[in-house]
Amino acid sequence: MIRAGDTVPAEGPGGTSDFLGFSYHGLTISHLDALCHQAWNGKLYNGFDASLVGSESKATVLNIDIAPTILELAGLEVPASVQGRSLLPLLRGRRVEWRSEFFYEHPFRHPRIPMTEGVRGPRYKYVRYTSLDPVVEQLYDLKLDPREEKNLAGDPGMSQRLSQLRASWRSWRERVK
Repeated sequence: MIRAGDTVPAEGPGGTSDFLGFSYHGLTISHLDALCHQAWNGKLYNGFDASLVGSESKATVLNIDIAPTILELAGLEVPASVQGRSLLPLLRGRRVEWRSEFFYEHPFRHPRIPMTEGVRGPRYKYVRYTSLDPVVEQLYDLKLDPREEKNLAGDPGMSQRLSQLRASWRSWRERVK
């Protein structure tokens, strides 16, 4: 493992040094930038597949997709027990069926963060604060309200959408528990 301040050899086994870096929770990656500058004179090198540099996708990807992507890049089989999917088809511009929504949860007791479950799709986000009594629900239209400032859960005009997302939440909850 490479840590900030480590000296990294210019070439590893096979004459290359592969480096893959990620930020955490969207935090700055400045320490990583400094490491790359020191180790590779400012060039971030992806020795796995140069065609992927600068690739983008509008698909909803999750942290569970990182491990299968790395395994595929390394030429290894992705175990069936892994939940995520390799991002390589998306990054290579292939049209593939992809998730349209996902279930998320914060199931841990914390003094300032209520236990939470929800479903997020491309347009709507449904949240349940399960540790509050009574349970509090939130519904956001991410297209019209990307900053999630107006909770639509109590809006009579959104009752059908709320029911659909509750049903989706129940279905996901049963599948992942």
